[in-house]
Amino acid sequence: MRSTGQVRRVVRFQFHGLAGALESRMTLSYTRRHPLQITAVFDATLSVDGRPSQWVIGRDLVAEGLLAPSGVGDVRIVPLGEHTAVELHAGPDHALLTVATEDLTRFLDATCAMVPLGSETPTINWRALNGLLPHP
Repeated sequence: MRSTGQVRRVVRFQFHGLAGALESRMTLSYTRRHPLQITAVFDATLSVDGRPSQWVIGRDLVAEGLLAPSGVGDVRIVPLGEHTAVELHAGPDHALLTVATEDLTRFLDATCAMVPLGSETPTINWRALNGLLPHP
């Protein structure tokens, strides 16, 4: 997949709720075009409107979350050994998922083979924008 500029993997996860756990799948994708983000797409059967649900997660957050608890916003990731917990928050609602750490690590490794962490090129020309500002 390296030559196509994208990495895509279907991974299994467990959704943990008050009544127990439910197993499902999500598709993780990464593109060279958006080197700072990972997209997680959840099956339409899990959504309230019958359409697939998509979350965009920082790749660095996933990398950090595999090593130590990370995230303070809508996405939090906590390593638990063989599994990694992913908390998704949307307003008053939240979901707790666990994913096999090995699956996440393999996916992240594939993205790093394409674009190493820390070597992402910015997609905004900040210098040009700075040049548009009035000078004091």
